Amino acid sequence: MLVDKLIDIAIHPLEVNETVQDALDRIQDQLLQHVVIVENDKLRAIISEDQLLENAPSAKILSLVEFLPAPVSLVENSGEVEAFRLMSEHQIELLPVVRQDFTLVGCVSMRKAFFRLCKDFAPPANGGIIVLRVHPLNYQLSQIAQITESGDARILSLHTQSGGDNALLITIMTDKEDLDGVVQTFRRYEYDVVGTFYRSIDQVRLQERYDSLMRYLNT
Repeated sequence: MLVDKLIDIAIHPLEVNETVQDALDRIQDQLLQHVVIVENDKLRAIISEDQLLENAPSAKILSLVEFLPAPVSLVENSGEVEAFRLMSEHQIELLPVVRQDFTLVGCVSMRKAFFRLCKDFAPPANGGIIVLRVHPLNYQLSQIAQITESGDARILSLHTQSGGDNALLITIMTDKEDLDGVVQTFRRYEYDVVGTFYRSIDQVRLQERYDSLMRYLNT
């Protein structure tokens, strides 16, 4: 599937002549931590909420983007596998899709990418997803299962599809939320991990502390 199918129509860019307050309002409306900035419909930057809060609300966005690096982006008609890989590699929640002249086509959001992965099977309430890209000749289900189970995770379902360039895209759904160790093992075995959707151990511990506090307050 082409990346164009992953574009989230709920994500709208902001022009450079808008203000910091306009950008903060857009972030709040879209329930994200970043906003995409364009100039005459061409991609200029991605600004985080933290970066915006360091400036006066009335400041123009143009004064900020001059000092920001070029954002990670993907050319339209690229494959969805490349979108998963870039978002996982750079740990970004928004991936702009552009034409050859950097005209913005739209944005892929992490939530849209996640929903796309879960389209064919319902995700568990507590668990995670790992997406691998392998050559068909290197596809060994037994090894994939062994690596997953070595991290105390159980495979709930496994889905394969064409990943382009004579490769397979393997989506593994597990019953474990903290998959840091499993992902590291896959990479140690030189698997191409193109996407991960799970809660890290720090996030799990934070949730546990929050749940404990709520139980204490309710006693």
